Order: sequence, then C-alpha cells, then structure tokens
Amino acid sequence: MGSDITVLGKRQLDLLHIPGSSLQPPSSTTMLTADGSEMAPPAGSLQATLHVGTWSCTAKKKVHEAVQIPVLSDAHCQELAILSPDFPKPILEDLNMAPLKPMVGQPIRIHLKDDAITFTIHTPRPTPFAIQNLVNEKLHSIVQQGIIKPVGDNPSKGCHSLVITP
Repeated sequence: MGSDITVLGKRQLDLLHIPGSSLQPPSSTTMLTADGSEMAPPAGSLQATLHVGTWSCTAKKKVHEAVQIPVLSDAHCQELAILSPDFPKPILEDLNMAPLKPMVGQPIRIHLKDDAITFTIHTPRPTPFAIQNLVNEKLHSIVQQGIIKPVGDNPSKGCHSLVITP
C-alpha cells in the first residue's frame, strides 16, 4: 500500500504560487518514512482541493522542505479514483487470469539510440505482502510454460528485479 498522508514540497507551493506564509502551523505529530525512520517535522500544512478529471478531494496536505515529488495518500488516491476502493483485489483477480498464450511471429527487436545508456536494477523490488503468494504462483506458472526463465544469482542486462521464492 502507499502513504498514510498527502505530502507536498516547498517547490510545489512555489509552482502553485502559494506563499509559505499561508501555511497553517505544523503539527507536533511524529511521522515515519517508508523505511521506518523519523520524518523531519513539516513546515506546515494547508487545506486544498485536488482535481483529477471529474473527481476531487479536499483535505489537509502536509508541506515538507525536503519533498521533491508530491505523494498522495491511499485515501486521496481512492477519492480521486486513481485507486479502486477494493485495492488490491482487482490486481489479485488479474493474477488469476488464464495462462499466457505463446507469442506468434518474429521476435521483437528493441532499437536503442546510439547514445542510450542501459542499466540494470540488481536489487529485488519488494512485493506487497498481500499478494506475495499469488505473484509467486504466477511466476512459477509462467516459468513452467517457458515464457520466462530465472537467471540465478547473477542478473543479466535484461533481467527483471522480481524474486521467485522456492
């Protein structure tokens, strides 16, 4: 899942032409980051309405000096119809879809620009606990179908950072 609060940075205030003097005083509540460390106290908060298409939500947003990219809370994502209220249920249903069919036709070629810099992520990405077993089952299934194959402990240039547990 995502954030418990919606957080903006001073940069977003500047882009929206909102003066820092319009912020409400910061709360004394301690907040934690995704890794469990304590977040610096907010510079303040503001009441704002966000709009995505025909959806909107009005709520208090925290403003932090160091935040470069705004983060929407799960609740705000649901109010703005970015996430389903049943999240992650739709994802779980997608994982239980019928087996993939083999691709027909010529192999796909990816053409890179001459100055392109390729990279590989060597650190496995965490899978949300709620869907770990289903992801594992699906990965085992598509390995057995010959659609993908494990690369072992030595990632290749084109590997994905998901980990299949035995």
